[in-house]
Amino acid sequence: GLTVITYYYIKESDVTVKYIDENTGKEIDGVDSVTTTYKEKDTYTTEKKTIDGYTYTKDTGNTSGTIVRDNIGVIYYYKKI
Repeated sequence: GLTVITYYYIKESDVTVKYIDENTGKEIDGVDSVTTTYKEKDTYTTEKKTIDGYTYTKDTGNTSGTIVRDNIGVIYYYKKI
């Protein structure tokens, strides 16, 4: 008979967090993006940083959650003081 072998592998996905100046749309100088790799179905949380000279305004709403098969991009927006 025919033997069918099914391979199920745990998918890994990246969560990339960027810290953006909402006026320029660019990453804030000196504040690197952070990429963390998780396994599918892991839960993740990200960090809102305190950045000198800027005030936090908003984020993309997905700052924590459960990993699915797609990479996740999280953006925290800041305004220059």
